[in-house]
Amino acid sequence: MQGILQDLKNAIDPVSITKTMLESIENTLQNFLKGHPILNWLISHPLASIIMVPMIWFLLGGLLKAIAELSEKFWIVFLGFPLKLVRLLLIKIRKIFRISNKSGLDLAVVQVKDEETKLANIAKRLAELKKEQDHLWQEMTNILTSIRDKE
Repeated sequence: MQGILQDLKNAIDPVSITKTMLESIENTLQNFLKGHPILNWLISHPLASIIMVPMIWFLLGGLLKAIAELSEKFWIVFLGFPLKLVRLLLIKIRKIFRISNKSGLDLAVVQVKDEETKLANIAKRLAELKKEQDHLWQEMTNILTSIRDKE
């Protein structure tokens, strides 16, 4: 009976429980680090880890950003392709059937008449400016000759 009580005391002893837990945790960590040598190296070299971990973090961030932009461009092209295809088909069909819109022709005639009117107005204005320029030249020559005569 004494032996059983002693075993119970040893089993309930907080120091032995703590040692057992620490050994279990230590074994688990050692097995994990054996399976992951890079992590083991980073833990063994803390100064290099302080430099390398942020650098790797930024490089991976840049890589993910590049992948996201490439994916975005791909989807824009992929989803825009049917619209471009429909547009191309409509252009080809229009060329095949030579669809002509009479009202479109009337509109072109009106535009040509408007342009002719604008050209006539421009020509008239240029003629007026030419007359004004000639008049100003005449005044300038008169002023210059009067200045020469006074001398």
